[in-house]
Formats: sequence, C-alpha cells, structure tokens
Amino acid sequence: GGGGGGAAEPSSAARLDSARGLFARRPLPCGTYVGDFTGLVKPQAPHDDSKYLLEVFHDPDLNLRLDVDAEHFGNETRFINDFSGVAEAPNVAFSVYRHPYTGELSVGITTTAAIPRGAELLVDYGRDFWAAKPKKAKAKGEAKGVA
Repeated sequence: GGGGGGAAEPSSAARLDSARGLFARRPLPCGTYVGDFTGLVKPQAPHDDSKYLLEVFHDPDLNLRLDVDAEHFGNETRFINDFSGVAEAPNVAFSVYRHPYTGELSVGITTTAAIPRGAELLVDYGRDFWAAKPKKAKAKGEAKGVA
C-alpha cells in the first residue's frame, strides 16, 4: 500500500460485493493523475488465474501480448473495481504511456470525473473482461482487482 499522503486508500469495509476497493482520501478534480498501475510484467497466458491482470502491450505482428499482474506485486491501484452494478459510469481511466525518464511502458490512472472524498474509484474493465467471466461470478459481483 501507499502510506501517508496519497490521494486514495484501499479499503475492504465499504462494499459487500467485493473484497476490496480504492477510495478517495480527498476530493479529486477531473483530470487528476492518481498513480500508476504497477506489478509484474509478463507474457499473456491463455488461462491465467490472477484477478489483477491488465493488458499493457499488444503487437499482432510479433504475436505478443504483455500483461501487468498485480496479484503479488503492485500498489493500491490494484484494488480499483469495475463500475458495473456500482455506478452509472466509471470515474477513472487507465492509459498506457511511455515514462518520460525511463522510456518504459507504464499504465497511468487519471480521474475522468470529479470524485468526492470517500467515494470509490471505479474503472470500466471492458466487454472482453466480462465475456471471459462465468455468468455466475458476474451476477455475484465477485470481480476483484483491476483486470
């Protein structure tokens, strides 16, 4: 987790349908950079049980896809949940960018709407995520992490 002065903090008490979530410590204006989604970068596997995966790179010519897996490595951003069934729209978005100092691919998280103090940060996991999930899991709201 990210100690003292961060903009958001993880919690497991606010939602019953998910094990964890990420909540604003202070009001966050639209366009605020929240942080980077961090974890282990690895080749994408057809059947990966991690609930904290995010595709960061896809090159069809090389037949290569890379994921960031935050299940065992990462920061509090891995607790950002999908907005489905929680809110009308997501309030944060992921964007892949090249880090200005290192040139490495990074995944930044930015607010897409003003977020009041105490509100949960929510993203759109996308149709591909939900299409890969069994219907039972979606109905129970069992999605955890940032896939």
